[in-house]
Amino acid sequence: MPADVATIVGAENKARYLGVTVTIMMVIQNCQPIFGSISDKTRSRFGRRRPYVILGQVLSVAALVVMRNATTFWPYCLGYQLYQVGNCTIFATLCAIQPALKESQRGMYGGYVSLCQALGFLGAAVLGYANGNGMVTHDQTYAILFVLQLVLLLVGIASFSESPGFWLPELDAPSAEEERLRREAQAATAAVGVWGQLSAVALDIIAPFRRPVFRWLFIYYIMYGVSFQITNTYTQYYLADVIGPDFSLHLPGGKRLSVVDNAESAISFMNIMCAPPIPLQPSA
Repeated sequence: MPADVATIVGAENKARYLGVTVTIMMVIQNCQPIFGSISDKTRSRFGRRRPYVILGQVLSVAALVVMRNATTFWPYCLGYQLYQVGNCTIFATLCAIQPALKESQRGMYGGYVSLCQALGFLGAAVLGYANGNGMVTHDQTYAILFVLQLVLLLVGIASFSESPGFWLPELDAPSAEEERLRREAQAATAAVGVWGQLSAVALDIIAPFRRPVFRWLFIYYIMYGVSFQITNTYTQYYLADVIGPDFSLHLPGGKRLSVVDNAESAISFMNIMCAPPIPLQPSA
C-alpha cells in the first residue's frame, strides 16, 4: 500500500497522503467491537460467526479489485478502507471463536492462528522479494493476492456444511437458554423501538470496560496498534529513501548476503520476528 500511494501521488506528497490513509484506517478499526457484538447476537442456520467470515472475505476481494483499478488517490484510499472493514469483520470473529472452544483446545487454536499470521508475513516477504526483483509484475502481484483471498472465500463457503469439522457447527447452534433470551430480546426490541435497540448495543459494547483488567488490556493494545501502524508504514519509506534499496547481512570476512532488494519485503521479514501474536479475548 505505501508503494502504491507513492506511485499515485508522487514522491513529494507520499508521506502526507500515506498519513491520511493510515489515519482513516485507524478510525475504521473501531468497528471491530460492533461486528463482534452483532455476531454475539446472531442466530442463523449458517451459524453465529461464519456469515461474518464470508462477509469479510467478500469485502476483501472487492477491495483488491478497487485498489488495482484506482488511478487517483481517493478511489484507492476507499478501496483500502473497504479492505480494512473486511479485515475487521474477520478479525473480530476469530477472536470470538476462541472462548467458545474447550479449555484444552484454546492454546492450540491460538498457536495455529499465530502460526498462520507468521506464514502470512513470510508470504508477503517472498512476494515482495519477487516483485522487487522483477519476477512478478504489479498486475501479477495483485492477481496472486486476489486468488489467495478468493480461495479463502471458497473455504469459508465450503464450511457451511453441517458436518462436524473446523468450524464446529455444534458450537454455533443456540441452546434452549439462548433461544429463550433471543425471544425476550425480540420482544424487548419490539417494545422499545430502534432507538432502544441501538442504546442496548452501545451499552453492550462498553460493558467490558467495567472490569479493570479489560481496561488495561485495551489501553495496551491501543498503544501497540497505533505505534505498530505508524512505524510499520513509514519505515518502508525510511528504508527506501535513507538506507537504500539493498538490504544485506554483513558476514565475517567482508562477505555480504543480500536478504531482500526492496523495502516492502524487508518490512515483512521484520514483522515475522517482531510482531506479537494475534490478541485473543480472554475467557471468563
